[in-house]
Amino acid sequence: MDQQIALSSLESPDHALHKDHGWFACTWFLGKRCNFDCSYCSALEHDNHSGHVSFDAVESMVSQLKTHLKDKNKKFKMSITGGEPFVHPKILDIIDLIKQELSPEQFGFVTNGSVPLKKYERAIELGVTHITFSYHMERSDKERQRINSTIKAVNRIFKSHVTAKPKSIDDIKAIKNLDTNATVNLMMLPDKLDEIKLVMQDFERHGVSYSIRDIEPNFTANGRMIRPYEPGYELTKHIKNARSVNKRQDNVKNTTENYYTKQERDFLESATSKTNWNNVRVYNKDGSTEETHTDELIKHGKVNFRNWKCYVGIDHINVDWDGRVWTGLCRQGGVLGHINGKINFPQQPIKCRLDYCRCSINIWTRKYKEDTHKHLVTDQ
Repeated sequence: MDQQIALSSLESPDHALHKDHGWFACTWFLGKRCNFDCSYCSALEHDNHSGHVSFDAVESMVSQLKTHLKDKNKKFKMSITGGEPFVHPKILDIIDLIKQELSPEQFGFVTNGSVPLKKYERAIELGVTHITFSYHMERSDKERQRINSTIKAVNRIFKSHVTAKPKSIDDIKAIKNLDTNATVNLMMLPDKLDEIKLVMQDFERHGVSYSIRDIEPNFTANGRMIRPYEPGYELTKHIKNARSVNKRQDNVKNTTENYYTKQERDFLESATSKTNWNNVRVYNKDGSTEETHTDELIKHGKVNFRNWKCYVGIDHINVDWDGRVWTGLCRQGGVLGHINGKINFPQQPIKCRLDYCRCSINIWTRKYKEDTHKHLVTDQ
């Protein structure tokens, strides 16, 4: 870990080629309502009854983002997650509004893959460019087969956009500039190692990009580790502390319980489980760089950025399910505002106070260790 001195994103060609990439991203936790109840997802992140954000609130947020993007002259990336965002009754109207008003060059969703394929197809027609499927091994074999088919179908739709036969010079330019894809977060559930290997092989045969997600289990209010298939919502619904994500991380580090067997842990740390695409560049003290994936950094414990300067809030904001706006999922720097009120966008990077970064977006957001390393992520 001591070798790392700076990190930057590879999420787009601009991120890969320019240190100051000129992008602004918004991750919107649109709501907690979800049609799944995974054991490793707490009541802070999902339930089966929360109300949906109003369309008026969405319009207010979009208006503030539009002003900010115009003032900063930034390219825009929107990512929507939940809960399960596609259960929102007006989700297609929300997609259309964001596309028309903000023109995001990247427009992504995180979804469990459970909704009908036609809904994903319509979302892509309206302007969604990236869909990340969280693939949950806790679901029944029949459900997973259907979700498998949906993932591969969406992947083919995106690939068909890139390989479409151009009819004009404008079509050639448009196809050349397309940045669209479907990816999978394959949740590494204990006791499913052989099945996970089969899913990996299937995705590779069909050209589906995936990452192996090292699950961080949840804990009950009294600190007991929740095992696979236990009801995550019901067992964690009494956890009220807004900072309990950090408490969960402390529980993971301090518990004597093992979530994974040694064989499963060895697999997670082996080259055979390595993510088959890269989304972050690491700068090392000796002058070398490495292209890798944020999940790899998490798996190998290379996510302690305490006292580093991080551009969350400048390159990226996080909108919570209740409308509060933060610099990132880590919530450092306090509340920036509310989607129904005024958002105070930061002007300077923050100094990280945490020793364990778990959020993929927060990890690949530009950051540097010492002031002498700032040029690695700012100078062109």
